[in-house]
Amino acid sequence: MKKYEKAEQDYKIGLSLADIAQKYDVSVGTVRSWKSRHWTTNVAKNVAVKKPTEKAIDELNDSELTDKQKAFVLEYLHISNATQAYINVYDVDRETDLANGPRLLGFKTK
Repeated sequence: MKKYEKAEQDYKIGLSLADIAQKYDVSVGTVRSWKSRHWTTNVAKNVAVKKPTEKAIDELNDSELTDKQKAFVLEYLHISNATQAYINVYDVDRETDLANGPRLLGFKTK
């Protein structure tokens, strides 16, 4: 397990960024970088959680999408972030999710 993965576990149990930096002998800035680049968060703190309507769920169930695609749609409706929804559902590397999250929404990527 990499340092930033161990540090994420420590953060989830309540250690401060400064304490994590001291524990792993890195700067607080490094820990902040790990947090923004590697640690998964489901919803931003100041954003209200959205719930899909019954109509949206019924239409989704009647669609020809795969189970993973349906899960992506539900996750996207929940967090409003295509890249993070793709990460949560497909568990892929950063480059793949940056391209495919928006692609599933119909946006063109480079």
